[in-house]
Amino acid sequence: MLIQLTNLPNHDASFCSKNFKSSALGEHASTKDHTDATNREIAKAELIKVTNNAIDKAQQHVGALMKVVFWLAENDIPLSKLPKIMQLCRALECPKFLSISNPITYENNISGRQMLSAISNSIEEAIWKELDKATAFGIMIDESTDISYSKSIFELVISLFDIVLLWCKCYARKLTGVAARIKERNKCLFITHRIAHRLALACNSAEKKITFCKHTENIIKSIYSFFSNSSKRTDTLQKYQEILEHPILKIKQIYEIRWLSWYEAVKNMFIY
Repeated sequence: MLIQLTNLPNHDASFCSKNFKSSALGEHASTKDHTDATNREIAKAELIKVTNNAIDKAQQHVGALMKVVFWLAENDIPLSKLPKIMQLCRALECPKFLSISNPITYENNISGRQMLSAISNSIEEAIWKELDKATAFGIMIDESTDISYSKSIFELVISLFDIVLLWCKCYARKLTGVAARIKERNKCLFITHRIAHRLALACNSAEKKITFCKHTENIIKSIYSFFSNSSKRTDTLQKYQEILEHPILKIKQIYEIRWLSWYEAVKNMFIY
């Protein structure tokens, strides 16, 4: 055991000399100063051990808690359910959640949001690091019915070197679409237009110019509105289907943005 003599009161500097009797060691070992110094070293080692153990348990608790938060987000479960999930974990005696020595558990939804934000930032940072190392990359952007997304998408990809877009009318308008705006700054933009989507857009545009198709669309929409606005009418329709032993089908709504909605609506009407 190394004893720091500078911590001893009224110590004699001559004691540090190499020329001392071996019996002096035995005499010193029995002194109160030596005992106190030894006890201090033992207490220091125990304190470090206890502190490290507490830190390890706290890190394990927070790490497991962050996994729970990530699982909730991954499965679209609101963070308001976090306290109940933690109660379930303790009821199932999950080892990393059984310690009650620390009153601060970070198991409320506010702490959950902060953890989720930290996880999100970590994932985003990893993605940007990969992008920094990449020599080329592409992005596939699906269509959206909300024009408010156009600006954020434009700001996100404006600095990219190459981009591959899944064509959509709201993105690909000749002068004001996202693709046109990005191409103003990036001449290397390469655009692909999925053939199935191109066909759906062409059929949608053609349908609007054919009187018969427009008339048919209005009839289907009127029938849908007639039944969808009344649960009683819907129940009556279902009862008639059961009496006539017809397939139990629903009146479908037509959506311009959904490719197969026209087919589904007409198919169900034809079966009736």
